[in-house]
Amino acid sequence: VDSSVVANAITVLNEVMAKSPNGGMAINRAIMLHLLNRIHEFSEFDLVQVLELVPRYIPADAEEGFQIMNLLDPVLRTSSCSAVLATVRAFLSMVEQIGGDEKEEMKQQVISRVKAPLITLVASGSSEIQFVLLKQVEQLVDLCPGAFDDEFRQFYIRYHEPAHVKYLKAEILPRLANPDTAPDIVAELAEMVNDNDTTLSRLAVRSLATIVVRDTGGP
Repeated sequence: VDSSVVANAITVLNEVMAKSPNGGMAINRAIMLHLLNRIHEFSEFDLVQVLELVPRYIPADAEEGFQIMNLLDPVLRTSSCSAVLATVRAFLSMVEQIGGDEKEEMKQQVISRVKAPLITLVASGSSEIQFVLLKQVEQLVDLCPGAFDDEFRQFYIRYHEPAHVKYLKAEILPRLANPDTAPDIVAELAEMVNDNDTTLSRLAVRSLATIVVRDTGGP
C-alpha cells in the first residue's frame, strides 16, 4: 500500500478513535514493526505522524525497546527537526515504560543516540527551532546528568541570538558544570552578569549561585 495512503488511514483512525481508551488507533507489535520498517517511504509530515504513534506502544521488554530504537536510528540522521524531536520523544517514552535495572541502560542508549543529532541541529537551526531543541536538551540533561557536559561550549550565548534563546542557555549552563568544565562556564556566565539585558544578568547571577551551591566547580 502506498505510504501516503497509510498515513491518511492513520489520520482517519486517530480521529475516529480519539475518544477510545488508547486516545487514537490501536497499536500492537505487528502494526508498530510494519510501520517502522517502512519509515523511509514516508514524507516528513507523514513520518512525524507515524513517530507520534510510538509513545502509545508499550514494548514487551528492553530487548524489544532496543529493536524499535534501532529501526528509528536512521531518522536521527535526517535534517528534519520535527522528525528528530518526535524520535527523541519516542525514545523517552520507552525509557518510562521499561522498569528495573534495564531502565538505566535504556537512558544511556537514548543519550548516546540522540546527543550528536541534537547538538548539530541546535547549532544550525533558526532561533525558533533552536529554542525548541534546547528545551529538549534541557529535559535530557535532567534525565541523565553529566551526559552533555563535554558539549558545554555549544551552549555559550552569541550576540545575534534572541533573548529567549540566551535566557535558556543561561539556565542550562550551570547543569553542565563539573570540576573540569566549571571554570570555563563560570567565566562565560561572569561576562553575562555585565550584559545590558538585566534579565540575562540576573539569570547569570542565579546560575553562578547554582554552581556554588551544588559545589560542582573546579579547584
